[in-house]
Amino acid sequence: MKLSELLEAARAEPPAAHFTVDDIVAAGRRRKRRRTSGWVVMAVLALFVAVGVPQVVARYSRTPADVELPAFPRGTKPFDLIFSGYLSGDLRVGDPDWVSVNNQTTYIGRKVIGVRAPAYRSAGKLALYRPGFKPKRLWQTGGITPTEQIGGGKAFFARPATPDDTRTDNRADSMLVWEYAKGALAVVTSYGGLSRPEMVRLATAFKLTKPRPALQAYALSWVPPGLRLVAVEAGRRGMPTSVFVPRAKSADFTIDPRVDQATVTTGSWSVPLRDSAGNVVDYGYPMAVANPGYTPIPPGGAVVGIYLARMAGSRPTPKCELVVPGQEKYGTECEAAPEGDGFLVARGSPALPLAQLKRMAGSGRITGADSKPGTWETTRESFPTSAWVQRD
Repeated sequence: MKLSELLEAARAEPPAAHFTVDDIVAAGRRRKRRRTSGWVVMAVLALFVAVGVPQVVARYSRTPADVELPAFPRGTKPFDLIFSGYLSGDLRVGDPDWVSVNNQTTYIGRKVIGVRAPAYRSAGKLALYRPGFKPKRLWQTGGITPTEQIGGGKAFFARPATPDDTRTDNRADSMLVWEYAKGALAVVTSYGGLSRPEMVRLATAFKLTKPRPALQAYALSWVPPGLRLVAVEAGRRGMPTSVFVPRAKSADFTIDPRVDQATVTTGSWSVPLRDSAGNVVDYGYPMAVANPGYTPIPPGGAVVGIYLARMAGSRPTPKCELVVPGQEKYGTECEAAPEGDGFLVARGSPALPLAQLKRMAGSGRITGADSKPGTWETTRESFPTSAWVQRD
């Protein structure tokens, strides 16, 4: 069957009934006395867990013998990074900034003209999904436009589906979906500034790398029994965060590429010395202006972040209080200085017992030097095996 026939079938067959869990609880503002102008952490990232039957997507026909689709990197383990940042004309694709159990994402920036130092503005996002995983309700089944193959994989343009939360930071206006490796889908999402030829150019320039683990500047020796690790900041530099959700919601967890947080929470595009593969680069990545652990708290879950410098008044024993004074619905946060150094923040939803959140925060330790990611531990070394997501 031709791709056009498959796409026509997808249009004719409506998606199955589905439902979603409650939206992630928005993190409250830190009290003014805790704000420190020098803090730099990851951009607040919209995360979602979709539960239900996958939407109908086009199944790819066999690729021609003269254009062979690459295989997914052998030996890839959970939370391994499989690509590096690259340039394409005036567009820049960053190193992986977040990696989850089902996908990994990064920002796409367009170079700002007339600025001496490298500067980029947010233009879109790239998301790669693991082989066999089909994102649910990410694009509309109608309005699919097939295009030429990219690197041997079938490709099409689509209109993004509207997220249930309808937040203002959902800026996606178009998507390019293609098969970047056998059985694995990738998505370039435009936030209004990418043309279709540019999206194809970015996808064509994409290359897989040898898998390398995401590194963590801190570790936890204890995680509540009912929680699973589903996403981590990719260990580039800054103040890394990890995300935990209830076991029942962990298998389908993904990072939403339709939502752009950079325009709200990113202070600038910094200039790293090296990317996570060790390559010297001369272009920037999003630098956020927020506090450790400032990622939205998933329902029933927790987020943990660390600032690798001693904060006045912090102690190894966790100190806990409400995220927003007088507002229990926003959850609780516990702060601690692991081994008498650093500043770790663990935030839990109202459903997570305070005793468990406090023990989680108190189990933290620093794994390496602040400015030397090479001394950090891998994600799998940094969290207990009980927190892994198990797949059938």
